[in-house]
Amino acid sequence: MAKEELENAFKEPEEQESLIKNEESEATQTPENEPVSFTTVGKKLLRQAITTGNLKEALDKISNSIDLTKCAVECFTQITEKAQMKLEGKTLEFTDRGGTVQPTDKWVPMFLSLMKTEEFQHLMANFLYTIVK
Repeated sequence: MAKEELENAFKEPEEQESLIKNEESEATQTPENEPVSFTTVGKKLLRQAITTGNLKEALDKISNSIDLTKCAVECFTQITEKAQMKLEGKTLEFTDRGGTVQPTDKWVPMFLSLMKTEEFQHLMANFLYTIVK
């Protein structure tokens, strides 16, 4: 029994070596060893990205990024419009969450109204968390 095990143990590396040689000889006969063009590599990578879903994920991330940028630009546009109106001497008002119309030159009511919004509360909670962690 031990002799058979030893013979098998010696045969295994020889079999693996012959398999490797067969794979190498097959590889030298395939078109993969021909010069590879940029287009071929690009097509292969694109196909792989599509089949794995990586391309879709990347495009979704880009789309979300563009949406956030668009939102930020729109907010800055609204802010500059309001600043322009104030520079022109116009009196601006806003309606707080309670439905009361407040003048924009009174900072305390505006700040209290802002503090009541869920977004501001989450922003401040994240800020405090960052400070105390």
